[in-house]
Amino acid sequence: MKSKFSAYKEETDIHMSENLVCAGEKLKEYVPSINDTDLQKFVILNGKLYFIGKDDYEIKMAESVGIDTTFSRTDMTVEDMISIVGDILPKKDELGGIPENDKEEAPKEMPGKRLYDKNTVNDTKWDIVIDYDEESNEIGRWGSGYYLLKSGNIEIDGKTVTLTRDYVIDYKTNELTLLSKNYEDWNVNSTLGTTTGLVLNLDPSNFEEYLDENGNLDNSKLNEKNITKYGDVSYDSENKQLLFNIDSNENDEKGYIMLDGGNVSFSKGFTFEFMGTIDKALNTSVNRFRL
Repeated sequence: MKSKFSAYKEETDIHMSENLVCAGEKLKEYVPSINDTDLQKFVILNGKLYFIGKDDYEIKMAESVGIDTTFSRTDMTVEDMISIVGDILPKKDELGGIPENDKEEAPKEMPGKRLYDKNTVNDTKWDIVIDYDEESNEIGRWGSGYYLLKSGNIEIDGKTVTLTRDYVIDYKTNELTLLSKNYEDWNVNSTLGTTTGLVLNLDPSNFEEYLDENGNLDNSKLNEKNITKYGDVSYDSENKQLLFNIDSNENDEKGYIMLDGGNVSFSKGFTFEFMGTIDKALNTSVNRFRL
């Protein structure tokens, strides 16, 4: 067995290209001597041969000739690895490439759900995955640049690919991580505390109706929604942000927005949520709150 595995590695090294990914029958193009039984025990990822079987003796033999056994040491199933490496990853070039940033849309989306960092640019489309250990300690976090592959059936060009576990994947680097059963998919829908009885919702990503012809906040338009702007409050259209200067202006007013609640009663309390950053310039007294 050791000599057989050594031959596989030698053949792979001869025929290999840096970006190659393949599994199943296609392995025979790069490992000509591989037998049919072993087709279910190896994959090529990023130009490197991996042993993915679970037999302890075979793992040792693979390691003894320098074959990577990283995936054999995890709970990833052989079937999932072959589906991901053999059916999903090869499709990324056919689908038009991977977006370079969060603002760029892919010609066709890759399989899985695209993730986005939680920041003001992504606004309400943010979606992150956080994995936890048994004591609820964070062990991994993924956002922009990654996709969530959930267990179940995935349709690819008329072919059904089935995964048994959940993964996050970076299609640019082919980095693949198996998620534990404790992971959470966090997004605006799963974290928004107030979904009923909403009195005020300021969404900077969709603020055009409150702007004048010069792109500045128009108090008369805000007033139509029972909102009044005081002091230094501006809108950053490029980054989709509201900027509140919390230093007093010439009228001794700090930047804030006031809601005329009308007949709304807060006698039983209220919920306030925001996503933003607080900036303080080191060499000045300027303080700004970004929503």
